[in-house]
Amino acid sequence: MRGTAVNREPHVCVIGRNGMVLYPKQSLKVTYPASKKRISSGISGLNERIGGGIFQGSTTAIMGSSGVGKTTLAFQFVAEGVKNGEPAIFCSLEESADEIRRMAENYGYDTKELEKKGLTLLVNRAAKLAGYLARKSAGSSEFAN
Repeated sequence: MRGTAVNREPHVCVIGRNGMVLYPKQSLKVTYPASKKRISSGISGLNERIGGGIFQGSTTAIMGSSGVGKTTLAFQFVAEGVKNGEPAIFCSLEESADEIRRMAENYGYDTKELEKKGLTLLVNRAAKLAGYLARKSAGSSEFAN
């Protein structure tokens, strides 16, 4: 249509047995106030280096090579929130729940207590399957949680 702005962003659609369903675009205009309040990372030395903690409500990416401590840092942050009465979800795409618990317990965290207080562990089912396949290749047929 002449004189009309065209939205050239991709649209979400599904093609199925009954034809194509085109979903309407959703507004991405999300506005919220940027907080100046900082919350503890769970690591006092890090808090000092970053001005007192992480900005509340911000999105923070933890990046680095394998083995540098990304999972440990993220767990310490989540555990700090749970200790302060905040519910938390820890999501891992690689480690199983048992691997996360083992890592946390090696750092002195009582994972059973944290889970009672509001910690939820979400793990990729592929991690569970990988553990099963490793046990199977070692002679076990158990598919444990």
